[in-house]
Amino acid sequence: MTTFAVQYLESCPELGDYAPEEVQHKLRAACEILPISIIILGWSIPQRLIEVCGKEAQRVNAKLYRWQPLLTSDGEFPVITDYQVIGLSGRRVAGHFNMPEFTFMCPNNPDLNGDLLAHLEKILKLGIYDGIFLDRMRFPALSNDPENNLSCFCPHCQAQAKGKGLDLLNIQDQIKQMLTTSEGILRFIEVIFGSGKSEDSTPQQLALRNFLDFRADSITRIVRQTEQLTHGYGWRVGLDCFSPTLAYSAGQDLAALDSIGDWIKIMTYLHTFAPAGLPFELNGMLEFIKRKKALDVDSIIDWLSQITHLPIPKDQEIMIRDGLPASALEKELSKAKKYVSKKLFAGIELVAIKNITNINPLQLEKDMQTFKKTGADGIVLSWDLWHIQEESLRVLKGTLLSV
Repeated sequence: MTTFAVQYLESCPELGDYAPEEVQHKLRAACEILPISIIILGWSIPQRLIEVCGKEAQRVNAKLYRWQPLLTSDGEFPVITDYQVIGLSGRRVAGHFNMPEFTFMCPNNPDLNGDLLAHLEKILKLGIYDGIFLDRMRFPALSNDPENNLSCFCPHCQAQAKGKGLDLLNIQDQIKQMLTTSEGILRFIEVIFGSGKSEDSTPQQLALRNFLDFRADSITRIVRQTEQLTHGYGWRVGLDCFSPTLAYSAGQDLAALDSIGDWIKIMTYLHTFAPAGLPFELNGMLEFIKRKKALDVDSIIDWLSQITHLPIPKDQEIMIRDGLPASALEKELSKAKKYVSKKLFAGIELVAIKNITNINPLQLEKDMQTFKKTGADGIVLSWDLWHIQEESLRVLKGTLLSV
């Protein structure tokens, strides 16, 4: 039977104006449509809203999770400039639109490590929740600026890498050199998407792969530390991961993360033009290749489709507007199941936000019919119930719960 989880009340400036009775009504309506068993509440939420959601969770016997950004700000734990990741250019990597919740800090910085675990322990001691849902447990997505966003090359990473026999400054130079030629750019992208045969790799590709493996180990280590702390307080742990095609490029090793926590959600956002959405991230890479003139424009999408094994629409504007077809969901979940043995949840974007998502009932029904074939354990309604229309929930009910 499909498990349903829901993310609710993502932190935003308007959150303080939400009326408790409206928050309760929205959640209750969703729970009456779908058998929701996990409710994941955002960070920096007023206590009065936590209380009404907690009561609703008890009413339907659902587990209540804290939605916790790990390596970005959660409002209470600010982004400290000295902790920010350093990009390939040697500069700090700015967050998406300079938002603190998308500005990443380095997991290899021991000062951050100590401060972060102390902050998380304060949350755990509150004892309000049954579990924690770890988000932003990665490095910045490369999007359309890999030359700056590829990170981290800070002194702490250099020291950590040296202990593993890696010269990070030399690797940094090799990657920079790699990005000076058209062939090098394409080989770079093959590696970050986990494509290409290792036996055919150039020394530069091997250097890049070693760096990406090092980053993934760094993320796995801090997530494991967080899990150990969290389980010590009796809380469960869920992990929010990029979709498999993108995960390695953001520093997430799904096979290694499979040994951590109780379940994994992958962000299979087919129709989202925003960070973590497949159309957004693929379009960013497309634009990067276009700027670098590494391929002629007509060939870029065909080439990206080949190395990602995804059915990318031939028309760039259609990809931006409509996203990827339902068959991409089956491909991504199939990839995920090669690495994930624990409970696997698909993150399905249901939010209706202008210029960010393009969800309609017909496409959603196609996506859900495809989901039924995948054998995944459940769905996380993403990424904030507050912006999800009841009509979308009813499509899920009609498609997934009908006899």
